[in-house]
Amino acid sequence: MPDYPNFKETEKILLANVKDSYQIHHSYTVSKVMEKYSHILKETFPMSTDNFEPERWAVCGLIHDWDYGFDPEGHPQKNINSLRDYGYPKDILDAILGHALFLKEARTTKMAQALLAIDETVGLLFAYSKMKGGYQNMEVKGVLKKFKDKSFAAKINRNDILTGVNELGITMDQHITNILLILKSDSSLP
Repeated sequence: MPDYPNFKETEKILLANVKDSYQIHHSYTVSKVMEKYSHILKETFPMSTDNFEPERWAVCGLIHDWDYGFDPEGHPQKNINSLRDYGYPKDILDAILGHALFLKEARTTKMAQALLAIDETVGLLFAYSKMKGGYQNMEVKGVLKKFKDKSFAAKINRNDILTGVNELGITMDQHITNILLILKSDSSLP
């Protein structure tokens, strides 16, 4: 049993606070990608002392935007104490704070770096999947082309993605390849 709210408990918190269907979909997708990415990064960085526990990463991804709908201006810093009160540990809270670059929080764990890189990438890939008829029809080359086209999914913060990828110490090609493999291998995602 984890020493923090598990996935089911986190799901209850999410669904009690998030009503927008896109935000719910986004949270589940980020959660799934975070969970699978923990395995990839554990293999990529075998000497790292970071905690790569998959459920921990899934929970972080699931709860990272829980307050966006009811407090977009305060997201995520204003409501972090509520998550602390729920029992979320420091590494998850730090990752959530770190995914908001304007807060200038240091991302010292692979979880925090991954959340920053994954969050906006998932949004970009979701938009692109609408054009391509799903994730199965997507290739890294096409995603990179859409990434460079700032008029496509213009609200996606590409700087967040680049910062997270650079902090992870991988290439953008590797990052997109990793996420596409995850999205294509999970039939529960549209």
